[in-house]
Amino acid sequence: MIKSAISAFNPVKNSGALTAQTDNEKLKMFQAQDPNADPEVLDALANDEKWNIRMTVAQNRRALPKTLDRLSQDNDFRVRCGVAANPNICASKDILDRLSDSNENIEVLRALTGNQKLPSVYLEKLSGTRDWQVLWGVGRHSNTYPETLDRLSKNPETLVGPKDAWLVKWGISENPKCPPEILTRFYDDENLFIRWAVAAHKNTPVKILQEYIDNPNENENVKKAAKENLKNRDIKTKTFNLTASAAPLYNLFRKKNV
Repeated sequence: MIKSAISAFNPVKNSGALTAQTDNEKLKMFQAQDPNADPEVLDALANDEKWNIRMTVAQNRRALPKTLDRLSQDNDFRVRCGVAANPNICASKDILDRLSDSNENIEVLRALTGNQKLPSVYLEKLSGTRDWQVLWGVGRHSNTYPETLDRLSKNPETLVGPKDAWLVKWGISENPKCPPEILTRFYDDENLFIRWAVAAHKNTPVKILQEYIDNPNENENVKKAAKENLKNRDIKTKTFNLTASAAPLYNLFRKKNV
């Protein structure tokens, strides 16, 4: 009976019985973090006086559109950062327009570029921001327009200065959709991290990879990345060729056994 009584009042097991009116901050945080939380409970918690509770609600994917809209106008930029990171805001033009405004806190803009669902048009909008962290996020985002990547790859110094320009190019070189033309442009960059990223990228032309390997002055880590890249491509090519060569035999087998 004692065990059953403890279980009945276990705040974790019976989280649905908790209410947004509780005075216990830990329990409020538990509710705000719950991936299965009642959306209406989250909406009530969005009015909490503690910024960290509101920020946690903003990050929860169960939060209602009305909740996220209200929190996107919160006075605390940390709460708005939580909203910016929530992929569900990408269905709301009003929220996206508000958070991507050039007058918004720079931390919110940085958080927005980390949202993997962010539409391309907003990444283009953010690409004019004179902050290397924002541009790094834009550069490595898979939704960024190829035209935007091309523009940023040519003149990052004009936006962030020569000291931080390499970080923008590094972000671009890590983008899984970075075009071969940009990777070729970066292949002899003076920065080791950029060449390393180019050597490991699946879109880098074979000719560039071979040049890395054959260059006696190239960094050994770059050479190793290029060799691994070529090796992986060779394995995929052989697998494809083996499958293609086996196709006629497979078709013959089918005809005999149908």
